[in-house]
Amino acid sequence: MTDYQPIDCGIHSEYEVAILRGKPIRLRWR
Repeated sequence: MTDYQPIDCGIHSEYEVAILRGKPIRLRWR
């Protein structure tokens, strides 16, 4: 599960933070 793709800065921030915190996130842009 390592397909990291560059995304919008706004979403990227939440996405990155979620990963760093180790919390399950819901990908809204998919």
